[in-house]
Amino acid sequence: MSRYFNITGPNREGENFSLNPLKRIDCEAIDSMIARKRYFTVCSPRQSGKTTLLLALQKKINSEGKYRCFYCNVEAAQAAGNDVQSGIRMILSRLAEQAEIDFKDPWPYRNFASVLEHVGAEGALIAFFERWRIQEETPLPPIVLMLDGIDLLSGMSLASVLRQIRTGQISGPRLFLQSAIFCGVHDIRDMDIEVEENKLLIGRSGSDIREKAIVLHNFAQTEIKELCEQYTAETGQAFQENAFPRIYALTGGRPWLVNAILCEALYEMGFGKDSSKTITSGMIEAAKDHFIARQDAYLEQLSMKLADTSVRTTLFPILTGGAWKRRPPQEDLDYLEDLELIRRSPTGWIIPSAIYRELIPRVMGRALKDELAHIVDRTDFVKPDGRLNFRGMVELYQKLFCENFLTWGRRYELEGVLAQMLLFALLHHILGDRGRMECDYALGTGRVDISVGWVFTLENGERRQERFVIELRLYDHTKSHEAMVLHGLAQTVAYAQLHPTQDVFMIILDEDDSKTWYDRLFTEEHVHNGVSVHVYGL
Repeated sequence: MSRYFNITGPNREGENFSLNPLKRIDCEAIDSMIARKRYFTVCSPRQSGKTTLLLALQKKINSEGKYRCFYCNVEAAQAAGNDVQSGIRMILSRLAEQAEIDFKDPWPYRNFASVLEHVGAEGALIAFFERWRIQEETPLPPIVLMLDGIDLLSGMSLASVLRQIRTGQISGPRLFLQSAIFCGVHDIRDMDIEVEENKLLIGRSGSDIREKAIVLHNFAQTEIKELCEQYTAETGQAFQENAFPRIYALTGGRPWLVNAILCEALYEMGFGKDSSKTITSGMIEAAKDHFIARQDAYLEQLSMKLADTSVRTTLFPILTGGAWKRRPPQEDLDYLEDLELIRRSPTGWIIPSAIYRELIPRVMGRALKDELAHIVDRTDFVKPDGRLNFRGMVELYQKLFCENFLTWGRRYELEGVLAQMLLFALLHHILGDRGRMECDYALGTGRVDISVGWVFTLENGERRQERFVIELRLYDHTKSHEAMVLHGLAQTVAYAQLHPTQDVFMIILDEDDSKTWYDRLFTEEHVHNGVSVHVYGL
């Protein structure tokens, strides 16, 4: 069977298209840490290739013969919480099974239960390795232990595991471990142990265990190309050169998203059925739209996360291009970074992939979009020749916001971001499956830029696309009206020049509640650097 792109579980050699996971890390540095009896962490966001890396590293270590490397996924012990007996039993059971499977050593499986019974859970991990090593007639190679999913443990179970490993570390490889590799979304140095609601047992419990944290970074564009070229070499189907930067822009290089878009294009949409047809950037774009449209379960999971008050408080200023009134707690930023929903860039906090820049407002504004579906007929904005009446849509947007900003802001918990969310929702509703939009926004920019594409058919059956650019920016009261508009025009036109466009619009949102609507609403026509811009005040 030929290889395929994978979005479930670790990649397997010979089954999945995959970059060499060992090239994503510094193997010499890892070899050095193991030789020096150091413990360390591999931590990266979900679905970034951590388990695939561990399995490849285990294979490498065992093939060299200097150490015995055991991989143990401790996720099964997640439910144990404060039940240390149950948590340690599950971990010992998994270790014993792996010893028998990987090294044909029956002693751990035959004896782990009796060790647990005689020593008790709080000392069983230490005693298990000590007795295992002592009973070996001829000392075998030292043990390297991989604990995958360590951050899924909680409460006293997590505390017990870390305490026993810290204590066992004193004994060294003769009676305990040569090295331990902890793997999870979070670094063990940053893990607090909560034994009761709002009650921490100890903080930063792994700070004196591990030497270093190794972070797996997202794919670079060159790595995405390398991955696609594996597919081309095996199937003969080529990728258009500009497909690679498009995949990177859509996914931010996140490994799971890269594979998901490729699966969508090649398998779900069937673009991979005819290997004589080149995979184009247009096909990748269509796959993105299809992926977003059909990911019901995925959107539900994302919706649950975005319903959290702390998440919304952190994301809202990024969605509007505004600023945080107060910097969010570090744990909130870490959580969103772990989910790959935000990333720190040289210019500030951003949403790193085009897919998430479209998905997040779509999910957060779903209820608002449903409201619009009852009061706005999208066909009213399609001209007789099939083109889009974009100006009419902008004028409707201005009217809807003025009439409903207080009611809808409270009803949909969008106070402070209704202007932006209403624009996103209205665009999604009117464009339907005939249009595309791409959003750019970041914390502190003071604006949201949106590029819109609309497909229509001429009388002769030829399909065409027209493009529009719209920028929603915050009124800058530190400048005069004329200076503020001129500054906005320069930025809007610069963005429009990146996207060949038929019409350019700029909406200026004035959040000064002391002004009446009469003072805030205006319409102006401007030309900047040869580009006509329709300006609306809100």
